[in-house]
Amino acid sequence: MQWQLKCPACGTDSVENEDFAPDHEVATVHPDRDDYDSPLGTRGGYVRVDLTCGEGHGFAVIIGNHKGAEFLGVVARA
Repeated sequence: MQWQLKCPACGTDSVENEDFAPDHEVATVHPDRDDYDSPLGTRGGYVRVDLTCGEGHGFAVIIGNHKGAEFLGVVARA
């Protein structure tokens, strides 16, 4: 199963990591501190990947988990 990510603001499928940096530099792992600090509002650890579309809209893909619950979401960046 797979999905192609599109910009949540304009719907384009032209999405790159921020500043065209190497992939390993745009993914940030946030360890599980048993707190609700995820950008999704969920508890536990998460991975954040900052992205930008060809029109300049910034957003982040968040993959989180806590005690057997897995979360996947997209949040706008300011």
